[in-house]
Amino acid sequence: MNHGTRLSIARCSAVAAVAVLAQGCASQSAQLPEPQPPELRQTSQTAPADLQLACAAEAARVYQVASERVLPISSSSQGSTYTVVLNADGAEAVCTIDEEGTVLSLVRA
Repeated sequence: MNHGTRLSIARCSAVAAVAVLAQGCASQSAQLPEPQPPELRQTSQTAPADLQLACAAEAARVYQVASERVLPISSSSQGSTYTVVLNADGAEAVCTIDEEGTVLSLVRA
């Protein structure tokens, strides 16, 4: 066998190896399950940060606790008002506030 024939065989072997690998990848990917679309989360609009802080400040004043001891836990929107759940020094409180920043109600939960 001459040098040209050896190179030709080597090239054919390399091409065959690539084809086998490609076939293996193609058949392996066919066995993988289809990705599922992400589950839809129920979305709700939260209260803007400034309104959450206004509720926290009002709770600190009403319940006479240090402002750093009142933290918003969660919030949600109901049309033009927001409900903000607060942790006021270990006790839960619920604040209802409008878009203008007026606290409509503040009650212990």
